[in-house]
Amino acid sequence: MSFFSHILLFLFTISNLAYAKAPVVKKNKQPKRIIRMCCAFGTNIKVFGLPFITLNKIVNSNTLGNHQYLHGKTENNGILYTDHAGFIDIAHVRDQADWTAYLYKQLILLPKGKKHQFDLGKELGNKALTIEFPEDISKNDILDIAGNIAYDLSTWHEIASWFGATKAPILNEKFSSFSFEDNFSNALGVFLGKKAIQSPDNYNTAMDSILLEYLTGARAYSDNASTEKAMLNLAQNYWNPQKSIPNKKLLIERNFNTSKTIVPIVFGEISVASIQLPNKTIQGTSFNSIYQLSFRAGYRFPYRKLFPNRTQRYISTEDFPEIIAYIKQDIFKMNQKQI
Repeated sequence: MSFFSHILLFLFTISNLAYAKAPVVKKNKQPKRIIRMCCAFGTNIKVFGLPFITLNKIVNSNTLGNHQYLHGKTENNGILYTDHAGFIDIAHVRDQADWTAYLYKQLILLPKGKKHQFDLGKELGNKALTIEFPEDISKNDILDIAGNIAYDLSTWHEIASWFGATKAPILNEKFSSFSFEDNFSNALGVFLGKKAIQSPDNYNTAMDSILLEYLTGARAYSDNASTEKAMLNLAQNYWNPQKSIPNKKLLIERNFNTSKTIVPIVFGEISVASIQLPNKTIQGTSFNSIYQLSFRAGYRFPYRKLFPNRTQRYISTEDFPEIIAYIKQDIFKMNQKQI
């Protein structure tokens, strides 16, 4: 989640295809690393040094507003609760839907059989995509690949947040890294974004109807008070209401599942179906042989500790499990210390 970049401002003041109606914007620019304000999990969260300010970003199925590709004032984003899918961060959903749409718009135009490279901006270092499509790849496969890349980038964001990626250098976002509702919200965004791209409707219109349809099926709450009550029921087990932002002990329960089969954390007996992100084309070619993401880690990342035998500071998605194991160990040590 990119939270402080927005809080600081508050505190201190592709083309049309027969296959799909892709989103259109006046300037075809690359999305920011995180497009929308995301939310720390909890209610009435205090901000360190500002005793009269509390944060409480909750929405419900009646107050979502209208989706706008790459964000707009018509949206209302926050966390809501559903009986069958647990907590969902709507900003995460919208972001990964839009990243999927953005990537699809770029990838669908690429000539087949040639290697291409994309600069995907900076987040704890430079992000780059290398991709080469086989001649027989289908539009459905390209859409699935766009979704998988978006999901991989969302995992990198959680990693980068732990190691200090933020627009506010004096602060950190460890308190929100791998929040337990994040990975399902990210995967849901990819899932809904693909459906919106395949819809004959305008992308934004399709996102509105598809998102609401999903939330209705998951039995999303239609009032803020019910979600707030559900959050309070998890106090001391999933989050600590005594901690203030940016205390990294605010979040107690984190979710480190980065597989391509994603299930929500639910608190009842019934759960929605898991989201399965395909990892190979219809013809059987592995996505790993088609695209590679690389991240050139900046100085905040403990590269020498993790990869002492490497001469260059590059990371791939294959390194994610080892990095996440390191983060888990960090958290274990943190929890052993006296409060």
